[in-house]
Amino acid sequence: MMPCPVCGSREAEELPPPHPFRSATSGLTLLKAPLKRMQCLSCGLGRNGGQALGSKTAFYRENYGLYHHRPGTAASETERYDAMAVWMLSELGEFKPASVLDFGCGGGLLLDALRRARPTLLCAGLDPSITNTEAARARGFTVATGSVPGIEDLFEGSCDLAVASNVISHILDPRAFLAAMLSTIAPGGRLLIYGHNGDAAGADLLWTDIEYSLCREHLVSIAAKVGLEHINPQMAEPPPGQSDKYVLVFKQSDAQPAAAALSQERRDALLEERRSYFAAWQELARRLAQVNSQPPLLNFGASFWSATLAIYCPQYWGRVEACVVDDGDPGEFFDKPVMSTDSIEPGSTIVLGTNPATHQVLAKRLSRLGNVVAWDDLIKR
Repeated sequence: MMPCPVCGSREAEELPPPHPFRSATSGLTLLKAPLKRMQCLSCGLGRNGGQALGSKTAFYRENYGLYHHRPGTAASETERYDAMAVWMLSELGEFKPASVLDFGCGGGLLLDALRRARPTLLCAGLDPSITNTEAARARGFTVATGSVPGIEDLFEGSCDLAVASNVISHILDPRAFLAAMLSTIAPGGRLLIYGHNGDAAGADLLWTDIEYSLCREHLVSIAAKVGLEHINPQMAEPPPGQSDKYVLVFKQSDAQPAAAALSQERRDALLEERRSYFAAWQELARRLAQVNSQPPLLNFGASFWSATLAIYCPQYWGRVEACVVDDGDPGEFFDKPVMSTDSIEPGSTIVLGTNPATHQVLAKRLSRLGNVVAWDDLIKR
């Protein structure tokens, strides 16, 4: 067991997998092996327990085209990324960057949103996925395919702002990654990390390619080791639907920046919460397997949450007749036909395959169409 990259401890425990022989990557590639997830008993860091993906470089390059075109999600994805961009720029305060480099830019959705929010911003990106970089270039951005290319390939000089969105948790060596980002920033520039807030157990723990579940204190401590000072400790309230995220802004410091740590009480509570979270997924699989099989059994949604049900609740998914979405072209999602909400037959059983934060609103709206099954009492995020 490698030492913890935050505190150096080798004291860790393995968490029980949500399914005994199934897991998946965040790119929704199904693996016939259990999830291996550990947590550091000293500082509370959640980490990969050694799940093998072969060459990670090859994996991201060849097998990580993001699910940007899920049925019925175009409008919601644009809205979500626009909210992300506004939140990120607001956390910069008075700092007004002229150029931004997006590390792990995916298909360019964040760059697009940043450009809409600030049309004069010079935007470029890099991503290891061939599919993603082709999509980002099709949007009109200068994008390199790879991990950490020379900045000269993207700008005539350094950028004012280096951004990584939902990337740092995938990185085997987050310290080296932050150092690489720092090397691309012009004097006086800023480094910004948008990511899963590890303060509470959440769905980021469920993907085999997620290396770490980072609380703010963990990331601040790692950043301090490369001379980065955290400068937005009073982070604004996240936008709706992004309560499990954080935006941390850093600048280079001449002095040694202060590290941070969870209190013993918070650490112990988080360790126990993760144990309960994985037990809740096991219970959810049992519950959904017993849902009334009177046809038709429908899954509402065609998103990452529905994919998570397909992967970790396979007995339920095998009985689903179709996925239902409000908008979108007919197609397939995880081998299930996709149809519109207008097509639901009265009396159907409708299992919510969406973010648990939406369950109460959706249950109220869909109850007129049939028996709605929510599970937000078990899993919150």
